[in-house]
Amino acid sequence: MRIHSAVRLLDEAAARFADRCAVEDETTSLTYAQYRDTARKIGAGLLAAGAVRRPVVVYLPKSARALCVFLGAQYAGCPYAPVDAHIPMARLDKIIDSLRPGCIVTDGTLAPNLEGLDLRGAKVCLYDSLAASAVDRERLDAAAGAVNDADPIYIMYTSGSTGTPKGVTIPHRGILDYADWVVKTFGFTEETVMAGQAPFYFDNSTFDIYGSIRCGGKLVLIPDALVLYPLRLPQFLAEKEITAIFWVPTVLINIANSGALEGADLPALRTVAFCGEVMPNKQLNVWRRALPGRTFANLYGPTEITDVCCYYIVDREFADSEPLPIGKACENMRVLILREDGTEAATGEQGELCVLGSSVALGYWNAP
Repeated sequence: MRIHSAVRLLDEAAARFADRCAVEDETTSLTYAQYRDTARKIGAGLLAAGAVRRPVVVYLPKSARALCVFLGAQYAGCPYAPVDAHIPMARLDKIIDSLRPGCIVTDGTLAPNLEGLDLRGAKVCLYDSLAASAVDRERLDAAAGAVNDADPIYIMYTSGSTGTPKGVTIPHRGILDYADWVVKTFGFTEETVMAGQAPFYFDNSTFDIYGSIRCGGKLVLIPDALVLYPLRLPQFLAEKEITAIFWVPTVLINIANSGALEGADLPALRTVAFCGEVMPNKQLNVWRRALPGRTFANLYGPTEITDVCCYYIVDREFADSEPLPIGKACENMRVLILREDGTEAATGEQGELCVLGSSVALGYWNAP
């Protein structure tokens, strides 16, 4: 049966793996049954707060709690918009002005930061209150069931380096197809354990969030402070028996340069994927020599096409001066290189990379 909402992936995982650990952070561990039940309570609370078909801003630290709100918003039939817990208030003001959200979900620590902002009619909802909501099953199921796979699942804001931040709006079908591709391409199963490095306001996090739910695996959220200490990260991977990572090259480079891989014992780690920057071959080769026989993958793509559009499974050692390929198009996508007149470039010609397929964003929120 074709699924129309990505939250149905959580329903399926909870039905199959109810008692397996789904997500873990520094203070919390949730089974799939607990993950689903908490998200449904939050969804019910959002509906009661009036967040019907309107964006939900998630203003929380990177945590299992934030993930429950992402899924809870989907149960309520709403797209979610993750923002950095340390976001400057001027930037948050611009995002709220763009979104005109129905609700802003936060906690008691961060809520005072909102007091000086014009919330444009949005209601502030505290996580603990939402997570204690009574569930009106009929209303919640109707809200989730009304979602079409062309409806927005999330709105992720660009850096704004060229002006005002733009809200990239991704459809449910983009995430559903992406999660399927992730699991099939890397052979993930319910035994997969991912280490989530990417912040939730960065689209690389969707690989971890929805890839783990799709296969019924476990997502371990890396404490933000730990990412600053490359010598300690291999130890963390070993202790948590991590089998797959999808990190920005900067983190991998720092680990390679620190010497932390020398003598590292990481028998569980089978997949090392990276995206978001150019991965230098020098440091990539350090990783490949330290972990022979593992899968290394270079992924490429902008926020506007559900994280990545191309991938390359590294199959040999590259010299420092060689370009590392971005490979071929992911499933349900076509990638074209076009001349300025819109015709396809010939082999060896320069052109603009253009992407077609279910992954392409719906546009920028409130900015046609």
